[in-house]
Amino acid sequence: MLSTQVRSTVNKLFSMVSIPGCCVICGRFDRQRIPLCSRCHAELPRVGVCCSLCGAVLQQASGVCGGCLREPPPFRRCRGIFHYRSPLRELIAAYKFHGRFAEGYVLAKLLSTTMRDHYSANPDQRPQRLIPVPLHRTRLQERGFNQAAELAKTVSRDCAIPVGHRYVERIRHTAAQSSLTGADRRHNLRDAFSITSSEKFHGIESVAVIDDVVTTGSTVIALAETLRAVGVDSIDIWALARAPGKL
Repeated sequence: MLSTQVRSTVNKLFSMVSIPGCCVICGRFDRQRIPLCSRCHAELPRVGVCCSLCGAVLQQASGVCGGCLREPPPFRRCRGIFHYRSPLRELIAAYKFHGRFAEGYVLAKLLSTTMRDHYSANPDQRPQRLIPVPLHRTRLQERGFNQAAELAKTVSRDCAIPVGHRYVERIRHTAAQSSLTGADRRHNLRDAFSITSSEKFHGIESVAVIDDVVTTGSTVIALAETLRAVGVDSIDIWALARAPGKL
């Protein structure tokens, strides 16, 4: 078993010449196009039956959850393709907080494959733009990159959907959502987003918002409301992972 540092170096070198590398989960060498072995890929905790609107996991039949029936969300659908648990939780943390881009590349390819399959089967739902959830400039400087924007770049290449770079900005430097309760998260995001220029949305009626994790949904709800205010009628939310609970 190779150490994390050695694995990262091997994957970086192999990616330069487009040959397989070491699995980012188990460390085994595998002849896959991305550094994720077939066994670990098969064991990823993919979300099954969920609410057709907010993506909350349902125990039995598919449909719309009680929360969305009482108060429909401001988007067409929200999909987190995996449960927010191991090993997804660790992969996202390695990418988001430690800049491990081998993990980020794997995550981006998993997301883009799912989105490509969905829109190939439903071409009438295909969005005109991808909108990565923006970071405030202070957090962007701290982290060095916006994980959602990097994910969107791969999705754009694989799905041939343009990214709406700087269409939306985060104008309030809010507290980290992970440290707050549901009610505090909603208050935290009040007036947090702003459209940079309404002209950029001329003729844009449908978009797909890209994020890494949806927890209570406060962030994507606030962003969707901002987008609807400039005339975007159809909004899909796509995330790597969906944490337990309803919006």
